[in-house]
Amino acid sequence: MLPKENTFRQVPVTIGAFVDGWAPVTSGLKENMKIVTHSSFVLKAEFGKAGAGHDHSH
Repeated sequence: MLPKENTFRQVPVTIGAFVDGWAPVTSGLKENMKIVTHSSFVLKAEFGKAGAGHDHSH
């Protein structure tokens, strides 16, 4: 089954040593995998909300 369009999931990656300001991804991604590289602030906020408790009792 194909994922819904415009859905995202977090994928843990391992990076190697920085070279000229770049860090190679050494594991966690597959060839031709689409990734978010720019303007990810809203996406990060949504993932943060998913992990936060929604218990409003104080």
